[in-house]
Amino acid sequence: MSACALFENKSPRSWLWLVVVFGCMGLYERYWIRYFRSHHTLQDFYRDLGIIPIPGAVLPVAAGFSLAVYGRNPFLLGATVIFGIGHVGIHWRHRQERK
Repeated sequence: MSACALFENKSPRSWLWLVVVFGCMGLYERYWIRYFRSHHTLQDFYRDLGIIPIPGAVLPVAAGFSLAVYGRNPFLLGATVIFGIGHVGIHWRHRQERK
């Protein structure tokens, strides 16, 4: 679905949203690289990435939201909201249990 939003034949709109999408996914990759270079503990898994709390959950949701706005796709937006509620919620809960 995200490939359709990226590559549909539409006139160029605000490229800022697309920059945000790639920025979020780049930070998400950085998060995983940092995790795999660590000792693979839950503390490493839930560690903040700069000012971004629980980046493993927040960044893909932010990228999906930005992509839905860029592509003006209400179905992707709805799916991202549902995914975000569950994904961020469970990670936030696990992080709070660790503290």
